[in-house]
Amino acid sequence: MTRRLTFIILLLLLFWVGASYLQFSVFRLLMIALILLVAASFVHLMIAKKRVRILSPTSPNEVTRGQMLNVVFPIEVRLWLVPIQIMIKAWYGLNESVERPMKRQLQVTAGPKETKTLIMQVEGRHCGRVEMDDIQIRLRDTFNLFYARLPGAKARFSHEALVLPRFEVEHLIEEWAKELLDEGEKARQRVEERTEEIDTIRHYRPGDTMKSIHWKLSSRQNKFIVKQYEMPKEIRFCLMTDPALPFDQHNDLLARDRLLDQRDYMLETMAGAVFYLLTHGMHATLITFFPDKMLQKSMQVEHLRHFRRQLALVPTESTISLEDQLLQEGRSDYYDYYLLQTTRLSEGTLTRIQELMREARGILLLYHYAGTIERETNDKLRSLINAGVHVKTLEFPISVEREVAFDEVD
Repeated sequence: MTRRLTFIILLLLLFWVGASYLQFSVFRLLMIALILLVAASFVHLMIAKKRVRILSPTSPNEVTRGQMLNVVFPIEVRLWLVPIQIMIKAWYGLNESVERPMKRQLQVTAGPKETKTLIMQVEGRHCGRVEMDDIQIRLRDTFNLFYARLPGAKARFSHEALVLPRFEVEHLIEEWAKELLDEGEKARQRVEERTEEIDTIRHYRPGDTMKSIHWKLSSRQNKFIVKQYEMPKEIRFCLMTDPALPFDQHNDLLARDRLLDQRDYMLETMAGAVFYLLTHGMHATLITFFPDKMLQKSMQVEHLRHFRRQLALVPTESTISLEDQLLQEGRSDYYDYYLLQTTRLSEGTLTRIQELMREARGILLLYHYAGTIERETNDKLRSLINAGVHVKTLEFPISVEREVAFDEVD
């Protein structure tokens, strides 16, 4: 029942009083007209429930963070003479329910035998899966006296999209890469571990790996002989991220929204690093473990979207630490350099990075923090620097205060 119907019922009572006690015929006629109007509106609405067809919404499967996701609702009205009002309410939020859903509402009046298209815009505010948590579809008669909900709308119109991180390359990323790479490194590196084609042989020199030794020839000549390759190889980077933030310690929705901004900053920093590597001909391998091991490797910039998609799929409340990721990775492949990213640094993580430094050509650790770095963490970072690890500390940028609309579900 709407407010307008309540007003009409009060009018009917007044007309009934006028017709009964004042014996004016005009009150009877008005009362009959209002009753016919209410009955016609109700019948019209019941027919519309069967004659209005709302098709499943369509939209792009992926958008970049900050862009608007346009969700299209096609509507077909198979009625005669009288139009119908259609209202759609939808709530969109991250699928991990870290933030309260965003409420969106559309309303349109569709005429008889008319096809309408409603476009609902949803902001891709944070990286990750954005899905329709709930949807309500209401029909109202022409005179706005009654409304009726279409049953089963949530089951029929489920919808989700993936919000990808942006990949702007900051000047800091270029500086970090130059610190790791010497000029001419790409031309000087060999493919000892990646080919069976031997170009020549030579005597062993300090720094040669055990895999490069020609064991059969060394046993015959009673001295170490090394296999030499002339084909240059690509520089291989392994990238791993641990964007863990204390969502469970904050009940305030605005505080959680700021944490999501910090997580987005980390993912976009990693996406920018991937973009820089691919555009400079480096071989990048991104490894995540949420929940199972996911691996994306390429040296073609056209594949950047695959890396961004993998970063967006990292759950908001990730629990696997960088230490566990390094242990699970288990050196299954050969990498020249490691680019690691984290917000927490345990003793186990410290030990694993130091062990990895003995095997890799270089390691860059991006440590993200908010506020100030604790003294204990500072000591750990200093010990990594002493071990030869390139350590960069990044303070999260101050979030621009914005009004966030958090709407309760009716």
